[in-house]
Parts: sequence; C-alpha cells; structure tokens
Amino acid sequence: MAHAHLAFPLAFGLPTMLMWVVMMYLTGGFNDKHLKWMRYLSIIIGIGFYLQVLISLMPLGIFQFIYELKYGFWYTKSLITPTGISGFWQIPIIQNIIDLRMIGDLVAAAGMGIIIFGILFNFRKSLLRIE
Repeated sequence: MAHAHLAFPLAFGLPTMLMWVVMMYLTGGFNDKHLKWMRYLSIIIGIGFYLQVLISLMPLGIFQFIYELKYGFWYTKSLITPTGISGFWQIPIIQNIIDLRMIGDLVAAAGMGIIIFGILFNFRKSLLRIE
C-alpha cells in the first residue's frame, strides 16, 4: 500500500506538474519569483504524501501484518468474516487510522492546488507572450 501511494504521485504526478511549470517559465508566464514558490510547493506536496505513509499507511500495514499472522490472510482482506463477525477493515482503530490519512491528503492537495491555480492564473500571460 505505502509503495503505491508514494510511487505514483511522486514519480508521475509531481514531475508532470513541474513540466507545466517549466512550460510556463519558458513561455514567460512565470518568472524567477514564481519558480521559488513552485520549489517550496513541490516540497510541500512531497511532505503531504510522506505524511500519508507515516500517519496512516505504514501503521495500517503493520496492523495488517499482525492480524494476518494471528488470524490468516483472509481476515485482513475481509469486511465481514464467514461467521458474521466484523473483519479487519471494521475494527475501530483501523477506521481511525484510515481517517488520519486525511492530514497528508490535505497537505498535498494544498500544494497541488496552489501550483494549479498559479498555472491557470498566469496561463493567459504566457499565451500573450507567444503571439
């Protein structure tokens, strides 16, 4: 879980957004001051995704491993067991850990939102420079 949640956005999402930033800089939509802010925002996005892992995904993985050793693989993948007892994903502490992921989501989303807003706000300026 943790690998997928870090690898995809940090290996594909962040470089894609930063390619847009480079395009904006090369067409005159961004100046050096904008690039300084984009550098900080990309760090904030990375911090948000690592917070997801440290606060939510890593503890979930540890709990999954413990419960898998105790009850078996089937239990860690179930909502309700064959006997009708609540499964792994219905345990209250697991639900709370899942909700804690929102902290990292919000940090990363704030960084992404500001970058996207900056691109959209200055896009017209870069188009006027091309003509």
